[in-house]
Amino acid sequence: MGEKVRKILGVIGVGALLALAACSGSDSASVDTTDVKIESTEAAAPVELTKMKLGLDWTWLAYHMPFEWALQNGYYEEIGIDLEILEGQGSGNTVKFVATGEVDFGFADSSALVQAIAAGADIRNVAVIWQTANFAMVCNPEVKVRVPKDLEGKSVLVIPSENVSAVMPVFFEQNDVDIKKVKVLNADYTNKQALFIEKKADCMAGVDGQDVLIVRYSRPDITDDDVMRWADFGTNAPGHGLVTSNSLIASKPDLVRGFVQASIRAWKEVCANEQIGIDLYLAKFPTASDNDKQFAKDNLPYECGKTKTADGTAFGPTDDAFWQALIDAQVRFNAMENAPTVEAVYTNEFLN
Repeated sequence: MGEKVRKILGVIGVGALLALAACSGSDSASVDTTDVKIESTEAAAPVELTKMKLGLDWTWLAYHMPFEWALQNGYYEEIGIDLEILEGQGSGNTVKFVATGEVDFGFADSSALVQAIAAGADIRNVAVIWQTANFAMVCNPEVKVRVPKDLEGKSVLVIPSENVSAVMPVFFEQNDVDIKKVKVLNADYTNKQALFIEKKADCMAGVDGQDVLIVRYSRPDITDDDVMRWADFGTNAPGHGLVTSNSLIASKPDLVRGFVQASIRAWKEVCANEQIGIDLYLAKFPTASDNDKQFAKDNLPYECGKTKTADGTAFGPTDDAFWQALIDAQVRFNAMENAPTVEAVYTNEFLN
């Protein structure tokens, strides 16, 4: 759980007292008060903060530190929000909590957002943080997989319920990979990494910078050449972003704008100097294991790299085509019904 921010106290005005001299008789002296302004001695009313909640996609990780940075530096206070940050258990749950009003904002994967809207959730993305999808394939060095077509005749570990599995058919089709020639092996969250580390499959579909990175800690023989990032081969999609409800957008647009602006401000500052976020994580979790500390040092720079588009633009607006491709993929490969329009899933109006 994040700490609740303190309320801003009003500044007490200093009263100005004016002494008037009054003397009797023809020699009386008077004081001209024509241009003198009397200041009120009453204290200014405290600024009322609105209590709000941000739901993360997962338990605290290094890439959540921009939100903690904004919290500790009072960025949310400045725009009138008393923010509480809550840990999450997956983007799918986070977007549901936004839809039900259990949290006001969510940091969640855009695929989960689109699926929730298709199921009736009245929510919307108000800022994309990760402009590049982080899906990847990591393979054992001896199989020499360098391009997608090399996957034919190989075995690949996947978790059926994760977003990586949902996007993999798109990756195969866009790169002319015959899925019938790929042996797909199902795993779960408890064993996927271990099975690949033990070479029970040629490759593993995963998230670069997260489970792919963890695998590489145990397999130093794996190099960058053995990691195939899907975005490099044309399979990209909006990543994690800021989500809120349409009712909050309608009722409190200034607070939504303020939250977006404060969050992006913090992300820019942390990603401009990643050591800020790493130090913040180490200070927040001083008893973390050595592996967790190393993961924080390696993970945050990677996640900051995903904030940029191909032309180097970070934290900028997205467009209809970017989102439509994601919606189309969900319809075609995941049989998503009641596909939402692009206008229903995102807006750029709070970015500036």
